[in-house]
Amino acid sequence: MNKALRNKNDSGRNIKDPLEKKIVFIVFLFFSFTFILLLRAAYLASGKKKLQNENIYRQFLIPGMRGKVFNLQGNCIAWSERKLGLFWDVADNLEEAWLEYNNLLNSELLAKQLPEFEEIDALLKQKILLFQNVPEKIIPELHYLLEKYPLSLEAYFIRKNNLKAKEQNILGKVVIDQETGLEIGISGLEKKYDHILRAKVQRYSSIKDGKTFIRHYDSIFSDTGNGKDLQLKRELEKE
Repeated sequence: MNKALRNKNDSGRNIKDPLEKKIVFIVFLFFSFTFILLLRAAYLASGKKKLQNENIYRQFLIPGMRGKVFNLQGNCIAWSERKLGLFWDVADNLEEAWLEYNNLLNSELLAKQLPEFEEIDALLKQKILLFQNVPEKIIPELHYLLEKYPLSLEAYFIRKNNLKAKEQNILGKVVIDQETGLEIGISGLEKKYDHILRAKVQRYSSIKDGKTFIRHYDSIFSDTGNGKDLQLKRELEKE
């Protein structure tokens, strides 16, 4: 009788063993598949993060303003005016130019500055001036616009003074450095005190999607990027 019972128990165990193995195998497959999915998700996330990091710092440079010159009496006798021109670089074929035009219309800032649609076929491969002098308040938007639209930016300065011809020779002249866009003194007081008056290139960058705009400073102090003003200690004729 005991032998018969033992055989019956062994038979039951033999029936359950394949079922248990099947359950264990299914559970193993489930966790293995889940682990593979997690690895793939981690890989894709790291690849996306790497791509974002590659695009995180896109620099945008604007030359600073040269310092002013004040005479002995404290009156400003020389100063700079910055002009920041924004251009539409029109495509070289009509179909692409039309597409660019329609995209530019989506920007409230640019739409009012565009030429008439009928004029596009005569403007292919040209640089169309949209802003002769871009307002300072929209400078933080420029990098995003330049990323999204076929636009280019040209910064230039006009050095002005209120002096007579003889005094202008003493003051001297400046030229625009072609690499940096900065004004550089080449004669007179402009050259003598260039190390004081000369500005710096202001560096900006966009973060990730190009919408977060950041100004970078080359000094731990409040540095506007503009040159320092010069206060003359003697009469202009004695400098």
